[in-house]
This record gives sequence, C-alpha cells and structure tokens, in this order.
Amino acid sequence: MTRFCLLSTQRSGSTWLLDLIAKIPGITIFPELFNKPLNPGSRRETTPAHYAYCVEVGDCCRPWRVLRYLDLVASASRDGGPVGFKLMYNQLVMYPEILLKFVRDRYVIIHLMRENTLDVIISMTVARETNQWSTRQTIEVESIYLNPKTLVRRIRRHQRRLRNFKVLCRLLPNRVVAITYDALRANVAGEMGRLTSLLTHRRHHWDGCSEFRKIVTKPQRDVVANYDEICRILEPTPYACFLVVD
Repeated sequence: MTRFCLLSTQRSGSTWLLDLIAKIPGITIFPELFNKPLNPGSRRETTPAHYAYCVEVGDCCRPWRVLRYLDLVASASRDGGPVGFKLMYNQLVMYPEILLKFVRDRYVIIHLMRENTLDVIISMTVARETNQWSTRQTIEVESIYLNPKTLVRRIRRHQRRLRNFKVLCRLLPNRVVAITYDALRANVAGEMGRLTSLLTHRRHHWDGCSEFRKIVTKPQRDVVANYDEICRILEPTPYACFLVVD
C-alpha cells in the first residue's frame, strides 16, 4: 500500500491539489490532520480517522500518540489503495515525529510550492480580509494594502522557510515529487497524470476537474492599492522578480 503526504504551506494551492488528488479512482486522501491540537479528550471529528484516534489512541504520550494516529489514518485506505494526507510546513515543525513515519513507512512526499512569494502574501492578505480561505464560487476581491515597512521581511522569511523545506526534502530517503503551483495551473492534465502514475503505478489519462476557484484572479496591480509603492520597495532588491507587471 502506497502512503503519501501532500506537503505545502498556506496559500500555495494545496486545497485545490488535494481536491484533484481525491478524484483519482482508488485513492484516499485526508485534509489537514494536524491543524488542531491532538488532544485525546477532544471529540471534534475533522476526518473519518479523527474519531477513531480519540477513542483508540487514548492517553499515550507523544510521539507514540502521533505515530498511532497515522497508523489509524492509513487503515482507512479503500481496498488497500494509496492513502495520504495534507500537511503544512508549520504542522511538521510542531510534530517532527511525523518524519519517523515518513522514513519508516516509505511515504511518497508530494511537495507543492508556490514560488512567487509576493503572490503568496497577496493571497494571504486577501484571505484574511475576506475570511475566504477557499471557495467554490467566484468572488469579487476588493483592493488590499500591503505594509511596505514589513514586506521585504515577510518575503525573506517565507523564502527562508521554502528553502529549508527544499533542503529537508532532499535529505529524506523518500521519493519526493516536486510540483510548482504555476506548473500545475499551466498543465493540470500533465501534472495530475504524472501524480496518478506515481501513486497508482499505472498510466492514467487525467480528465478530471476541481470545483474550487482561484480567489485572486486579477493582476497584482489591480489588487494591491499601493502597488506603485511596493514596486519602488522591491525593485532594488532580489525580490523584484516577484513583481508581475501586466
């Protein structure tokens, strides 16, 4: 049985990719299992495996609690087919023992990255202001303001995090498949066909689609109210490449 993890960070298209993977016949994939503290007394059922975790894992200590939880998740596989879950960078930092399961059970790591960090920050700001983190409907996005005093620091911090996880993926003995957000948007059929072949070990022509919609569809200039100021801030820096002037 193939076990896999969709590893990414917020505002990188992970919900969209998870929805696409869920449409592959025979594959079971769960959303973020570690976005809430794993308290044995909790009865908040976030996934089919979560309730079983609460009842069966009991009061054992970490890291055994997390390792047993992932075993329960894997047991939810349909007919022994591939089973996986989505994991954010910050969640792996909170639960580093997950790496033990990755190595021991030979997880396939699907590493989804959005390389334009300015787009990530714009998307994050829009999501916070609209309280829309994902949507199946087209919504109208109002202009946002980016703080020029903190922008470079935010970009640098995100770039450092992305670089660190790229290094981590290279150090792991696991099979790692790197996918970029832009490549996925440009060629959904090709990228999903590649993933399907990897996870199911059979060639498959991808013809599915997702109901999720991209929230920020306008050019950067039309979304960021102080875009000219942002351009002046970023142009002298190595991050000028993130400016998309249409």
